[in-house]
Amino acid sequence: MKNKPNVSIIVARSRNGVIGANNTIPWMGKLKEDMIYFLRTTYSHPVIMGRRTYQSLAGPLKGRQNVVLSQTPGYRLDSHPGWDKQKHRRITALRRNLKEAVRLASIKDKTDNPEIFILGGGQIYELALRLGLVDRVYITQIDAEFEGDTFFPDLDPNQWQLVSDWHWDTDDRNSYPFNWKVYERQT
Repeated sequence: MKNKPNVSIIVARSRNGVIGANNTIPWMGKLKEDMIYFLRTTYSHPVIMGRRTYQSLAGPLKGRQNVVLSQTPGYRLDSHPGWDKQKHRRITALRRNLKEAVRLASIKDKTDNPEIFILGGGQIYELALRLGLVDRVYITQIDAEFEGDTFFPDLDPNQWQLVSDWHWDTDDRNSYPFNWKVYERQT
């Protein structure tokens, strides 16, 4: 019998809580190790993202079941400029509410350690936390401040326990120092 998957958030945020600006990531391309971490952590697991996050990508994320959340009437996945029917129709699904998206992603995870990743954006993160759907949060905490219009909140220390914290210094591939932090919901 398959284990119930963990529902996890994965997010990179600045010291001042910024996760986005004008539907882009302000530090895009400047934290190569974090992109590798994101790929390794989420690969082969279902991912859930909002419509705007999906539209900000070149196309669906490879090696993962992509579930896109949208309440926009008439929105279709094939309206994305990077859509390729032959490549993407089996790895992408559209759902209208978060609980339905999590249910579908639970069925799609075929790994030994089932885990569903919520990729954002800000409204989806806030909703998932508010509904109590999240078991684990992976935060790349960037030691810099950025201007932006989308934020990720501080986690309540009464509800979340830090279980891992690993530091990475600035180097030729990473323009800012950062920490990879993992929090688990306290029971």
